[in-house]
Amino acid sequence: MTFELMPHQKVGVEWLSRTPRALLADEPGIGKTAQALLASEPPSLMVTPAMLSGVWEDEVALWRPEWEQGTDWHWVSYSSLCERVSAVSESGRKTSKALEHAKGDFRDHHWKTIIYDEAHYLKSRKAKWTKAALGLQSERIVMLTGTPIPNWSHELFILLRLLHGVKDHDYRSYWRFIETWFTWWTPPWGGGNHREIGGLLPGVTWEDFAIGTGLDKLMLRRLRDDVLKDLPPLTEQTILVKMGPAQRKAYKELKKDYYTYVEEAGADVSAFSDGGLYVKLAKCTTGLSTLMDEPTLQKGSAKIDALKELLEEREGSPVVVFTHFRTSARACVALGESLGRKVGLIMGGISQDERTQTVRSFQSGELDMLVGTLATLAEGVTLTKADTCIMVERGWRPSQNEQAIRRLHRISQTRPVSVIHLVTEDSLDQKILALLKAKENQQVSALRAAQFAAML
Repeated sequence: MTFELMPHQKVGVEWLSRTPRALLADEPGIGKTAQALLASEPPSLMVTPAMLSGVWEDEVALWRPEWEQGTDWHWVSYSSLCERVSAVSESGRKTSKALEHAKGDFRDHHWKTIIYDEAHYLKSRKAKWTKAALGLQSERIVMLTGTPIPNWSHELFILLRLLHGVKDHDYRSYWRFIETWFTWWTPPWGGGNHREIGGLLPGVTWEDFAIGTGLDKLMLRRLRDDVLKDLPPLTEQTILVKMGPAQRKAYKELKKDYYTYVEEAGADVSAFSDGGLYVKLAKCTTGLSTLMDEPTLQKGSAKIDALKELLEEREGSPVVVFTHFRTSARACVALGESLGRKVGLIMGGISQDERTQTVRSFQSGELDMLVGTLATLAEGVTLTKADTCIMVERGWRPSQNEQAIRRLHRISQTRPVSVIHLVTEDSLDQKILALLKAKENQQVSALRAAQFAAML
């Protein structure tokens, strides 16, 4: 079976073939994988999130069937890129930790091409897999991501360092990079060691930033609406829901406890552990059942009640439901099953093989409802069997929320796609929406200025 490349993909392959270091940042669903593979020379190393191993096997078989795995191409996940060493503690307990360099098999190999899929995984300069990636050598580097700026523009630092070469003086120091382009300040908390980074320096424009960092020449970004003229329309709707009496009471009590803690601690809470007050407050906006390890279908849970009505209206139609928290995902699964839906669940703690099979079962029609957390289902999969996406909760990264929607609205989707956002009135939900809007404004400004226009 052969597939014809679309015009914009042919342009992408040509550009990548003559650009030794490149960031292909096309919007999700345009076909970055095919372009990267056709522009690569073996031996090639694919570095991807662990959940995408099966996806890359399928894509290589489709676009480069002549390649032999283990000879022409190799695959490794970001999390397993580092070498792990075992040790025995004084108590006799075995421990294991990841070193900050790549495994010898990958570090010492002479690569013609390295492809970093979902390259925004490298945004943290302190992550061990980032430090391991900086030690890899290759004649050609291709970075793929539909969301080059997950949160704030300064997170581009590691991507820029890889694109310019780790020996480039301008990208040896993170804080030199920050002080060149961004404002920053030291908040009263953090013992004087913590710095908050703001927007661009006064007098500096996003065009200055794009040209000064080389993004205008190193990044190729096309918008879906510009290149996929025949893609069906996408509509988004926000439904405001009200808490029931019991939910509102629990929310007020948690909010009071949270602000009491903040006042006593003298700082906002930054830890997002499941037991943290802030997380409990966020979960409570969805429903009381999400505060329990084993959710029950309690009445008066605003978003769960609204989801029930939406599922009943769409009886028999495939639906994808996204949540942020695992307990919320379990509550949505319990609801779907109570309505007679055939439900699949994808979240942390579920094996990669099981996740892959669940997606295939949904796409084949064996399941008519798929529930997943944003952390596990927002990337690398195609969910075009459904034309309705319900966002019960949103993540703190606008790029992650956008990617989730593009699992449905992408190449091979033939029907108009409807996205429904459930938002709880007078709650933390509104603060999250305001923060997401601020991040989106910065992302749009930076990417629009850097957008590679010459190839369009």
